[in-house]
Amino acid sequence: LEAYPGVPVFANERAGSWYALTAVGPAARSCCFKSTDGHRGTHAVSLRRLNLRVAAAASSSPVGAVFLVDASVRKACPDSLSRTVPLWACVLNRVCARYRSEGVGVPDTTVASAAGTAHFWDERLHLPPCVGEEERAEMEAAVDSRADALYGSGAVVDPSRLVRSLTRPLRAYWAVQSEDGAGFSLDGFAPDRTAYSVVVCLSCSCQAMARRRLDAADGTEFRYAPGAADDHELWSRGMD
Repeated sequence: LEAYPGVPVFANERAGSWYALTAVGPAARSCCFKSTDGHRGTHAVSLRRLNLRVAAAASSSPVGAVFLVDASVRKACPDSLSRTVPLWACVLNRVCARYRSEGVGVPDTTVASAAGTAHFWDERLHLPPCVGEEERAEMEAAVDSRADALYGSGAVVDPSRLVRSLTRPLRAYWAVQSEDGAGFSLDGFAPDRTAYSVVVCLSCSCQAMARRRLDAADGTEFRYAPGAADDHELWSRGMD
């Protein structure tokens, strides 16, 4: 993260905060994508946690992208990043496309001049390789109903603002820890920041380190537990 100082950083509550705040301090912003929304049998887009500021920041970022940081206890990439975020991006793209087709947030002259022209707006569901074909098909089958639910709910209080702020379709990409813990590798294709508003999902958990004893600065030993910060309210016992 320090190598990309101009890229906005979002910490996915709660585990992501421990990593993002350590790396960039108070510059890290907060968001909430629940892993449970991405679980099989659910595949939901929360109408209470639309995270529209993540979308707006990705679109307005000088580099066309934001980092979204999270961690997982047992997986190389948590379900919040591998499933909830790409479903959210796809659904927002489809809802935004529907608003655009109705002329919401677009000047009448723009709508008229754009009639009959091909304007790139990707409404496909893009998923990382870790999502199997069967689950991929389940998620693709759920997209339309999730988009209909969001469109009809009125949860997007200001559709015009969403259309104006999202100038390019959203797309998630994934950066996961390598198996040896030596660094990060892109899980999927390289980000296209010219065509998309990119959300780079950065999974900080290193599963390989979980099997090692590590030395702290004061010489004490400890075992690294990936994603353990997600339970900090339990193990901290009220400490601030």
